Amino acid sequence: MTSSVSRYKSDFARRFMAVGKVEDLLMVLEARGIEVTDAARQRITECTDPEQLDRWTLRALTVTSVEEVFADR
Repeated sequence: MTSSVSRYKSDFARRFMAVGKVEDLLMVLEARGIEVTDAARQRITECTDPEQLDRWTLRALTVTSVEEVFADR
């Protein structure tokens, strides 16, 4: 699935879209039984970049710790 953020022109639209992606990421981590520290939760919830949240969510599908979600690859 390829998403194009360019179609979301306004900051409001990008932020609104990011909120849903934050919820998705946290849900994936919870479903996989991966503990989310307060610091990680803050980093996730403060992110407003939908593309970054997509990358993190894809990583969350295969990692074993929340730290791996943020690891540069």
